[in-house]
Amino acid sequence: TREAKKWVETGRKMTLGKALWRTIDRFFRTYVGKKGHKDGVVGLVVAVFAGFYQILSYAKYWEMKHREQKTENRRQRTEDREQKTEDRKYKIKNLPSVV
Repeated sequence: TREAKKWVETGRKMTLGKALWRTIDRFFRTYVGKKGHKDGVVGLVVAVFAGFYQILSYAKYWEMKHREQKTENRRQRTEDREQKTEDRKYKIKNLPSVV
């Protein structure tokens, strides 16, 4: 969650492709780079979970971005509705009098 929040707050663009690349990279850095393969099954499991963490972070990021977009769209619709109401009031108020 912290990583996803950091991505949203800094305005970083994360795509599914980047997330998959980071997942594979994290797995290999953990399994090969940090010599997790020497630990056997435990090293493999740790490397898999390290990669899985990246996918979960991306899923949380995606959810946060979509929630943010929905909120922005809802706010924009509300502003548009209020503006239309104000326009109608102005038009009614400034109708020429027929006497």
